[in-house]
Amino acid sequence: MAVSPWVIQLADWSEPVAYWSLVFPLLMAGRRWGSLSSSLRILAYLAAYMLVVYLLMRVAARVWHNNIILAHCASVGETILYLFAFRAALRRLPRYWFAPTLVAFLAFACLDSWVLEGFTRLNSYTLSLEGFLGILLGLLYFEQELHQAPASSVPMLARPLVVACMGIVLYLAGTIMVYSLSNHFIATNDAAGTALLYSVNSIMLCVLSGSLFYAFYLTKP
Repeated sequence: MAVSPWVIQLADWSEPVAYWSLVFPLLMAGRRWGSLSSSLRILAYLAAYMLVVYLLMRVAARVWHNNIILAHCASVGETILYLFAFRAALRRLPRYWFAPTLVAFLAFACLDSWVLEGFTRLNSYTLSLEGFLGILLGLLYFEQELHQAPASSVPMLARPLVVACMGIVLYLAGTIMVYSLSNHFIATNDAAGTALLYSVNSIMLCVLSGSLFYAFYLTKP
Protein backbone atom coordinates (compact mmCIF):
# COMPACT_ATOMS: atom_id res chain seq x y z
CA MET A 1 0.00 0.00 0.00
CA ALA A 2 1.55 3.30 -1.13
CA VAL A 3 0.76 6.33 1.00
CA SER A 4 2.51 9.59 1.78
CA PRO A 5 5.16 9.43 4.52
CA TRP A 6 3.37 12.10 6.56
CA VAL A 7 0.27 9.89 6.73
CA ILE A 8 2.31 7.06 8.25
CA GLN A 9 3.96 9.48 10.68
CA LEU A 10 0.57 10.81 11.71
CA ALA A 11 -0.68 7.27 12.25
CA ASP A 12 2.38 6.49 14.40
CA TRP A 13 1.78 9.57 16.57
CA SER A 14 -1.91 8.78 16.99
CA GLU A 15 -1.24 5.70 19.14
CA PRO A 16 0.54 7.39 22.08
CA VAL A 17 -1.94 10.28 21.95
CA ALA A 18 -4.86 7.84 22.16
CA TYR A 19 -3.43 5.88 25.08
CA TRP A 20 -2.37 8.96 27.03
CA SER A 21 -5.91 10.29 26.61
CA LEU A 22 -6.89 7.63 29.15
CA VAL A 23 -5.34 9.86 31.80
CA PHE A 24 -8.36 12.19 31.59
CA PRO A 25 -11.03 9.63 32.57
CA LEU A 26 -8.68 8.39 35.28
CA LEU A 27 -8.40 11.88 36.75
CA MET A 28 -12.18 12.30 36.61
CA ALA A 29 -12.69 8.88 38.20
CA GLY A 30 -10.37 9.94 41.02
CA ARG A 31 -12.49 13.04 41.63
CA ARG A 32 -15.74 11.05 41.63
CA TRP A 33 -14.45 7.84 43.21
CA GLY A 34 -16.67 7.93 46.27
CA SER A 35 -19.79 8.20 44.08
CA LEU A 36 -18.88 5.64 41.41
CA SER A 37 -20.78 2.37 41.24
CA SER A 38 -18.82 -0.88 41.36
CA SER A 39 -19.16 -1.28 37.58
CA LEU A 40 -17.79 2.21 36.92
CA ARG A 41 -14.90 1.61 39.31
CA ILE A 42 -13.99 -1.53 37.37
CA LEU A 43 -14.08 0.50 34.15
CA ALA A 44 -11.69 2.97 35.77
CA TYR A 45 -9.41 0.01 36.51
CA LEU A 46 -9.80 -0.94 32.84
CA ALA A 47 -8.55 2.47 31.70
CA ALA A 48 -5.58 2.24 34.09
CA TYR A 49 -4.84 -1.30 32.95
CA MET A 50 -4.86 -0.35 29.27
CA LEU A 51 -2.47 2.55 29.87
CA VAL A 52 -0.07 0.52 32.02
CA VAL A 53 0.01 -2.38 29.55
CA TYR A 54 0.67 0.05 26.70
CA LEU A 55 3.64 1.53 28.57
CA LEU A 56 4.99 -1.95 29.37
CA MET A 57 4.64 -2.94 25.72
CA ARG A 58 6.65 0.12 24.65
CA VAL A 59 9.39 -0.80 27.14
CA ALA A 60 9.38 -4.45 26.02
CA ALA A 61 9.58 -3.44 22.36
CA ARG A 62 12.55 -1.18 23.05
CA VAL A 63 14.44 -3.53 25.40
CA TRP A 64 13.63 -7.01 24.06
CA HIS A 65 12.33 -6.03 20.60
CA ASN A 66 9.32 -8.27 21.23
CA ASN A 67 6.12 -7.52 23.14
CA ILE A 68 3.79 -10.15 21.69
CA ILE A 69 3.31 -11.97 25.02
CA LEU A 70 2.18 -8.72 26.64
CA ALA A 71 -0.20 -8.16 23.72
CA HIS A 72 -1.75 -11.59 24.35
CA CYS A 73 -2.08 -10.85 28.07
CA ALA A 74 -3.62 -7.44 27.38
CA SER A 75 -6.69 -8.85 25.64
CA VAL A 76 -7.22 -11.44 28.37
CA GLY A 77 -7.02 -8.86 31.16
CA GLU A 78 -9.33 -6.44 29.36
CA THR A 79 -11.96 -9.14 28.83
CA ILE A 80 -11.84 -10.20 32.49
CA LEU A 81 -12.45 -6.58 33.53
CA TYR A 82 -15.35 -6.26 31.08
CA LEU A 83 -16.90 -9.42 32.50
CA PHE A 84 -16.57 -8.21 36.09
CA ALA A 85 -18.02 -4.79 35.20
CA PHE A 86 -21.10 -6.28 33.55
CA ARG A 87 -21.47 -8.93 36.24
CA ALA A 88 -22.32 -6.13 38.66
CA ALA A 89 -24.54 -4.28 36.19
CA LEU A 90 -26.65 -7.00 34.54
CA ARG A 91 -29.30 -7.65 37.14
CA ARG A 92 -31.72 -9.35 34.72
CA LEU A 93 -29.34 -12.22 33.98
CA PRO A 94 -29.05 -15.22 36.33
CA ARG A 95 -25.98 -14.97 38.53
CA TYR A 96 -24.50 -18.26 37.29
CA TRP A 97 -23.67 -16.88 33.81
CA PHE A 98 -20.39 -15.34 34.96
CA ALA A 99 -18.26 -18.31 36.03
CA PRO A 100 -18.87 -20.53 32.95
CA THR A 101 -18.32 -17.56 30.63
CA LEU A 102 -15.06 -16.63 32.34
CA VAL A 103 -13.76 -20.21 32.35
CA ALA A 104 -14.73 -20.78 28.71
CA PHE A 105 -13.04 -17.55 27.64
CA LEU A 106 -9.81 -18.31 29.51
CA ALA A 107 -9.74 -21.83 28.03
CA PHE A 108 -10.19 -20.49 24.51
CA ALA A 109 -7.56 -17.77 25.07
CA CYS A 110 -5.03 -20.39 26.18
CA LEU A 111 -5.89 -22.58 23.19
CA ASP A 112 -5.49 -19.64 20.83
CA SER A 113 -2.17 -18.48 22.26
CA TRP A 114 -0.57 -21.91 22.63
CA VAL A 115 -2.07 -23.87 19.72
CA LEU A 116 -4.12 -21.98 17.14
CA GLU A 117 -2.02 -18.86 16.53
CA GLY A 118 0.90 -19.16 18.90
CA PHE A 119 3.09 -16.41 20.30
CA THR A 120 4.54 -15.42 16.92
CA ARG A 121 1.48 -13.38 15.95
CA LEU A 122 -1.39 -11.47 17.53
CA ASN A 123 -4.12 -13.54 19.16
CA SER A 124 -6.73 -12.22 16.75
CA TYR A 125 -9.24 -14.98 17.57
CA THR A 126 -9.14 -14.06 21.26
CA LEU A 127 -9.43 -10.37 20.40
CA SER A 128 -12.45 -11.10 18.22
CA LEU A 129 -14.03 -13.09 21.06
CA GLU A 130 -13.31 -10.19 23.43
CA GLY A 131 -15.13 -7.86 21.05
CA PHE A 132 -18.06 -10.23 20.67
CA LEU A 133 -18.48 -10.70 24.43
CA GLY A 134 -18.12 -6.99 25.21
CA ILE A 135 -20.62 -5.96 22.53
CA LEU A 136 -23.07 -8.68 23.56
CA LEU A 137 -22.94 -7.68 27.23
CA GLY A 138 -23.22 -4.02 26.32
CA LEU A 139 -26.32 -4.66 24.23
CA LEU A 140 -27.84 -6.72 27.04
CA TYR A 141 -27.26 -3.80 29.39
CA PHE A 142 -28.91 -1.40 26.91
CA GLU A 143 -31.91 -3.75 26.75
CA GLN A 144 -32.09 -3.83 30.56
CA GLU A 145 -32.00 -0.04 30.79
CA LEU A 146 -34.63 0.37 28.07
CA HIS A 147 -37.01 -1.76 30.12
CA GLN A 148 -36.38 0.51 33.10
CA ALA A 149 -36.63 3.76 31.13
CA PRO A 150 -40.41 4.29 31.53
CA ALA A 151 -40.09 3.99 35.30
CA SER A 152 -37.05 6.26 35.58
CA SER A 153 -36.92 10.03 35.45
CA VAL A 154 -33.26 9.99 34.33
CA PRO A 155 -32.79 10.14 30.54
CA MET A 156 -30.77 7.32 29.00
CA LEU A 157 -27.91 9.60 27.96
CA ALA A 158 -27.68 10.97 31.49
CA ARG A 159 -27.00 7.54 32.98
CA PRO A 160 -23.25 7.08 33.49
CA LEU A 161 -23.00 3.38 32.72
CA VAL A 162 -25.13 3.73 29.57
CA VAL A 163 -22.69 6.36 28.28
CA ALA A 164 -19.75 4.13 29.17
CA CYS A 165 -21.37 1.18 27.38
CA MET A 166 -21.82 3.25 24.24
CA GLY A 167 -18.08 3.89 24.16
CA ILE A 168 -17.30 0.23 24.88
CA VAL A 169 -19.52 -1.05 22.07
CA LEU A 170 -18.13 1.45 19.55
CA TYR A 171 -14.54 0.74 20.59
CA LEU A 172 -14.89 -3.03 20.41
CA ALA A 173 -16.76 -2.91 17.10
CA GLY A 174 -13.82 -1.02 15.62
CA THR A 175 -11.13 -3.22 17.15
CA ILE A 176 -12.72 -6.43 15.82
CA MET A 177 -12.06 -5.17 12.30
CA VAL A 178 -8.58 -3.90 13.18
CA TYR A 179 -7.29 -7.08 14.78
CA SER A 180 -8.96 -9.38 12.25
CA LEU A 181 -6.88 -7.72 9.51
CA SER A 182 -3.71 -6.96 11.45
CA ASN A 183 -2.05 -10.36 11.06
CA HIS A 184 -2.54 -10.16 7.29
CA PHE A 185 -0.75 -6.81 7.06
CA ILE A 186 2.02 -8.02 9.37
CA ALA A 187 2.48 -11.24 7.37
CA THR A 188 2.74 -9.30 4.11
CA ASN A 189 5.14 -6.79 5.71
CA ASP A 190 2.81 -3.94 4.78
CA ALA A 191 4.01 -1.22 7.13
CA ALA A 192 1.73 1.43 5.65
CA GLY A 193 -1.35 -0.75 5.91
CA THR A 194 -0.48 -1.71 9.48
CA ALA A 195 0.04 1.92 10.51
CA LEU A 196 -3.23 3.06 8.96
CA LEU A 197 -5.09 0.12 10.46
CA TYR A 198 -3.86 0.91 13.94
CA SER A 199 -4.75 4.56 13.48
CA VAL A 200 -8.37 3.36 13.32
CA ASN A 201 -7.80 1.63 16.65
CA SER A 202 -6.40 4.88 18.06
CA ILE A 203 -9.50 6.79 16.97
CA MET A 204 -11.79 4.24 18.57
CA LEU A 205 -9.69 4.31 21.75
CA CYS A 206 -10.19 8.08 21.93
CA VAL A 207 -13.94 7.45 21.62
CA LEU A 208 -13.76 5.02 24.54
CA SER A 209 -11.66 7.46 26.58
CA GLY A 210 -14.12 10.29 25.95
CA SER A 211 -17.13 8.20 26.86
CA LEU A 212 -15.52 7.03 30.10
CA PHE A 213 -14.59 10.59 31.00
CA TYR A 214 -18.17 11.76 30.43
CA ALA A 215 -19.60 8.77 32.28
CA PHE A 216 -17.47 9.53 35.34
CA TYR A 217 -18.38 13.22 35.06
CA LEU A 218 -22.10 12.37 35.08
CA THR A 219 -21.65 10.67 38.44
CA LYS A 220 -22.21 13.66 40.66
CA PRO A 221 -20.39 13.70 44.02
